[in-house]
Amino acid sequence: MRGWLAVLLAVTSACNVTSEVSAMSVALPPALPSDVFATLNDPVDAHTELCAHDATDTAFPDDADRITKAFCQDVKGGSVPTPGGLADLLTLLGLDFTDPIGRNGTGGNPAFALLGHSSALTAREVSSITPTAFVFTPLGSDGAVPPDYIFLAYDPGESFVEVAAYSPIDMGVDLYLVLFDKTCTNAPSG
Repeated sequence: MRGWLAVLLAVTSACNVTSEVSAMSVALPPALPSDVFATLNDPVDAHTELCAHDATDTAFPDDADRITKAFCQDVKGGSVPTPGGLADLLTLLGLDFTDPIGRNGTGGNPAFALLGHSSALTAREVSSITPTAFVFTPLGSDGAVPPDYIFLAYDPGESFVEVAAYSPIDMGVDLYLVLFDKTCTNAPSG
């Protein structure tokens, strides 16, 4: 009988719990800056940050991920490349389509996938007509991931690409945002 009484008290006391909201809930306004890239470093500072390394690493940048390897050649006496567009960047990263009649990920071509919908920041610009393109290093013939794997995502009409590059030094994936500075972007007339 005592067991039933304890259960009955627990049930009735749970029914007496009330929840009051003292004020009406109000949706907060969006906190998006007018320029989402404003917090990024300018190109010179971004290059300095990318190419900063330990002086004892004599193999730098050749032992780094593909982005660092490509854009930090000036550290060892080379020059910084200036890709003029997406095709140049793909070539620079070893993701260019070398065989126009080749298949996806074979014959020297990178692997690729297209996505006709998006929940990302650029969702309003992605459709079945202008899909997001994913271009990446194909797997080896044995199915193994290459030691310098790289993955690039691009939305048509955007002035940037997103890159994920495997870093053999860190044994991790580095994430990059590559911005294209078009002549019309900074021109007074647009």
